Formats: sequence, structure tokens, C-alpha cells
Amino acid sequence: MIGIQSYGAYIPPTRLSFASMAGRPAVEDGPEKAVAWNDEDSVTMAVAAALNCLRGLGREEIDGLFFASTTYPFMEKQGASLIARALDLPRSLRTADYTGSLRAGLSALRGALDAVAAGSARKVLVVASDCRMAAPRSALEMNFGDGAAAFLISADGVIASLESSHAIAEEILDFWRSEGDPYVHTWEDRFVIQEGYLPQMVEAVQGLLHASGTTLADYAKVMLCAPDKRSHGTAARALKLDPTRIQDPLFGKLGSAGAA
Repeated sequence: MIGIQSYGAYIPPTRLSFASMAGRPAVEDGPEKAVAWNDEDSVTMAVAAALNCLRGLGREEIDGLFFASTTYPFMEKQGASLIARALDLPRSLRTADYTGSLRAGLSALRGALDAVAAGSARKVLVVASDCRMAAPRSALEMNFGDGAAAFLISADGVIASLESSHAIAEEILDFWRSEGDPYVHTWEDRFVIQEGYLPQMVEAVQGLLHASGTTLADYAKVMLCAPDKRSHGTAARALKLDPTRIQDPLFGKLGSAGAA
């Protein structure tokens, strides 16, 4: 069996309240998001998540590191090799960067699973990290949060495996950031949700259920990726999900952590 042997995460301890973003005094226990400190970025958070993932494990058998991020500081310089050096991994390591889309994290994870399944790697460390910026006082500013996640993919000591998958590739101008742009941009909200996110999410879930021969009632928990809290609820209702089986998306606590 091939799957996840270990996992780790890093969430910056700094929080920014929604009230503060609106120019009001912060409210105790009010909605907030995680924000990287001024000496943190997608690389430092990736290293922290990876260290958490590898705690108590040997590193000599790790022969691959895949790094996923849409906010890596360099336009031309590999991030995976930089993280590998910080983790003191073997120099013979296979490294790769995944970027350009919030799908980067899942693409890196799937690439690692395929590499181990094909026998071209024994263990692959997958690290996803993002610090996305939105224009001040925009709706996106409240939705974005910073964080990183790491998974060690192996055929040994597997605690979770991939049983089935279904993917859709569709072109739509919903969220984008051009070269030189400091902020992520988005198209009109209703268009993004009604023509982009919602139909694709429903089709993907239904395709997975068909491929695996299961129903939503067979799952104890369902986690939906969404750009914001409202669209998350819209997708859950469209799929007729039992509210008790929906995994908390952490909006108002962490925020959308991009590729992570």
C-alpha cells in the first residue's frame, strides 16, 4: 500500500482580526486569519511544516522533495532544493517545484504518489506553503490566510492511502495574478461561483463517487476546498451534504491557505 506515512503543518501564531481590517477595535473570539510575521515567507513556513512532519523519522531514505507554492519569492531559483538543504536531506535527492495554480499542492501530492508507485522513489516529501496577498480592504483580504502543510509519501507505515480520484480541467478567469502584481485579483463574485467553482466542484465530487462506487453517506467526513465561506456553504447545499459530516474549512480562524 502506498500513501501518507507522516504529516505536519505550520500555522503562523500571528492573527489579524476582521474587525481590525475594517478599521474597528478587535473583538475577543471574533473572526480572524493567520498572518505570516515579517521574517516569514512561503519558504520558512515550508521548512517548519516539513520539520514537524519528519519529527522522529530517519531522513536517509527520502529521495524526493516536491515543493508547491504560488508565492515562492524567486521567479527563477528552485525552492525545493533550498528547502532540502535546510532540512539536511541527501544531496542525491530528486527535487521539483509546483506552482502557477492553487492546484499545485494536490498536483505535487499526486506526483509523489505516482513516483513511489512506479518505483522511481522510495519516500517523497511533499511540502505546500503560501502567503497570498490581497488588496487592502478587499473581500479577498479577509479570505486569505497563511500556512504550510507537509506529507511524507511512502509504501511503509501508511496511515492514509488514495483509494480513488477524479479531476476536471476547465479554463475560466476567476482568480489570477500577473507578473509584477503584488495582489491576487478576482472577477465578479457571482460569475466566479456560479460559472466556475460550483458546477466544477459538484461535477468533480459526482465523478469521484461514480468512479469509486460510493455515495456521500459512506463518508464520515467530507472536506470541500472553497475560495470563501459562502461558496463553501453553497457547494455543501448543492451536494446535499449532512452538516454533521462537513469538515470545518477554518474560515474566520485560519483562512484559505492557497496551495497548502
